[in-house]
Amino acid sequence: MTPLPLFYPAPLTQGTLIRRYKRFLADVLVDGQELTVHCANTGAMRGLISPDAPVLLSYNPSPSRTYPYGLEAIQVQGTWVGTNTAMPNTLVALGLENGFFPEFQAYTSWKREVPYDDGKSRIDFLLTGDGLAPYYLEVKNVHDRVGTTACFPDCPTVRGTKHMGALSRQIAQGYRAAVLYLVQRDDTEDFDLDAATDPLYSQAAQDAFQAGVVPLVYQARLSETSITLQRLLPFRSRSREDT
Repeated sequence: MTPLPLFYPAPLTQGTLIRRYKRFLADVLVDGQELTVHCANTGAMRGLISPDAPVLLSYNPSPSRTYPYGLEAIQVQGTWVGTNTAMPNTLVALGLENGFFPEFQAYTSWKREVPYDDGKSRIDFLLTGDGLAPYYLEVKNVHDRVGTTACFPDCPTVRGTKHMGALSRQIAQGYRAAVLYLVQRDDTEDFDLDAATDPLYSQAAQDAFQAGVVPLVYQARLSETSITLQRLLPFRSRSREDT
């Protein structure tokens, strides 16, 4: 599997974290200047929010943006960890365009944000191909870690639990479905669900897997210039079940 890089339009700006607050904002020190930046992450960002941590910022001067800088990554023990929860979908789209995922290479076209489950949800990607059952693909951002194991979720996710039920219903209708956990850090060796953080999501996910929803885990590596799809990671508890 050849790594697939996505290059930023310009190298990211380095700074130092002061604090994160109001969920979507953070204060960052850049070249002695304090900036308020947008933080595109609804999670707890557990283990990432540490004062004086190095950060990477993107810059978009669009008039429609209140804050031109956006928080893209935080460095933890020498590793850049992606914090932008929109990035996994962008990476998966890049992977689909370039045939990176062997699981989906038979599918010749796809659409994003398609309503499904009687209009109650939108699927991240709907894949189609001649003579093939539609494939519903949900993408989840992962940035938490325990030891060398990447973990999801880092806080309770009602929305995520709802998605697992919706995917199971697609399987019951004869379609295909998968959830792809995109790990935005390259210092992990495997992946697992964090049942202690959200037992309801963990149970809904396990039920969905039993119903036929396919769990996939892919890892990405971040730098100041790019984010790169690298490899498939083993799903720790699922691997034990398979042996």
